Parts: sequence; structure tokens; C-alpha cells
Amino acid sequence: MKSNDSRLLLRSLKSEDVQNLRFLAETSRDEELLYKLSRSPFPAKRKNGFGIFILEKGRWRMIGYLEMEPFAKAYSVYGFIAKQYRRNHYMSSALETIFSSFQATCFYFDVDEKNLPAICCLEKIGARVNNVANGKKTYYVKGSSFS
Repeated sequence: MKSNDSRLLLRSLKSEDVQNLRFLAETSRDEELLYKLSRSPFPAKRKNGFGIFILEKGRWRMIGYLEMEPFAKAYSVYGFIAKQYRRNHYMSSALETIFSSFQATCFYFDVDEKNLPAICCLEKIGARVNNVANGKKTYYVKGSSFS
């Protein structure tokens, strides 16, 4: 699915994307993503996993991903952007694309309280704190079908 930013593309994950994700996780030293990649099956068989790609020098390069776990009429969302692509608003654009593409009452995000860049990104897009427990903040964004 195309983003409002013409340089950004979200595509359902394919099995060949897992190797690229592992490389991104290792170079960014993202322990949570490395753990998720070691689980079986991950994530090629998940229909709500999306690679985030950016157009660079005429080629689409994977720079991160979003994983969405449905429950009731909502989604729990986990996302990752490689370090060298952070602070360029790519995650904000990817999330806005997801929000406009999926019917949901809410989108939830569990964020470590020390992850200030993620917290700033979520607050910038209008997310509100739902809960704070065990060193994590749960944020939510109302979806388009919120009543």
C-alpha cells in the first residue's frame, strides 16, 4: 500500500524479507526484533506484517516493518525502523497509512518508557496513554470506526 509520502511503500511481508529484517535488527542492535525473528513461524506467514520500504536510487530498500495483531475490533501494533532511517518521519507516515487503511476502533502500542523516540513519534501523531505498568506505556490511537 502506498503512503502519502511517494518515497514510502508498505508491502505484506514475504519470506525473503525475513533475512533483510534480521540484517536490520542486527545492525541496529534491536534485541526485541531479534527475539521476534527467532520465533517460529515469523513473520512471513502473518497476514498483518508489513515491510516498510523507501525508494532510494531507483530501488525499493527495506528500512523497517510493522506487525499488527488483531483482537476484537482493534490492533496491537509493533514497529521498527532501522537506526540510520530514524528521525525522518518514515514511521509516522507508515502509521498514518495503516490508520487510514484498516477499520479498527483503536490501535495499541506497548512502548518501553525509556524509548523516547517512539514516545515522541506516538505523541506527535496524537496517541494517548492508556496504561503504565512494568516499565511500559500503552498508547492508543482511535481508529476510523471508533464509536
